[in-house]
Amino acid sequence: MGTQRVDLGPTGEAVAANIARMRSRSGLTLRQLAARISDAGRPISHTTLSQIEAYSRRVTVDELVAIAAALDVTPSTLLMPHVDDASTEVEASGVQPTTAFDLWRWVTAQAPHPLDSEVPVDVDWLHRTRPLWTFRQMTDDELRDALVTNPLRVAMKRTGADHSSESTPRDLDRGDD
Repeated sequence: MGTQRVDLGPTGEAVAANIARMRSRSGLTLRQLAARISDAGRPISHTTLSQIEAYSRRVTVDELVAIAAALDVTPSTLLMPHVDDASTEVEASGVQPTTAFDLWRWVTAQAPHPLDSEVPVDVDWLHRTRPLWTFRQMTDDELRDALVTNPLRVAMKRTGADHSSESTPRDLDRGDD
């Protein structure tokens, strides 16, 4: 009996393809990868991995994290469609097509949703998307960079219209009170 392809969205397809690509790049067999994942405390069979790579089984969030760890990549890496150029248009589930660059910045909490290019990377956005402890570890320069490098501001800087460095927020709550 053959395996049936499940109805995966673009992110599910990217995850399946990336697992296969990363496993192959690492020189691991399905059994070896399954053993790594299982040894780390998340039992999974080589058959399950084969089904995932064949687009016939979805990946749970827990599996995604365990597989990423076993492949020595981040979960974000597995979520991203694999393309060679940042300007390539890509799709992700629930997101309109956008560039790989913009999708990566959103997936890694560097910038708001690609469709919200007018949404500034401000203190409120940073507090919603990042753990509070990350602010305690950031230097003032890193905070300033996080607040001024969203796509809109990058475009403004390129045209010389950005003066954000003149108004750097100094009262960001880093949660270290």
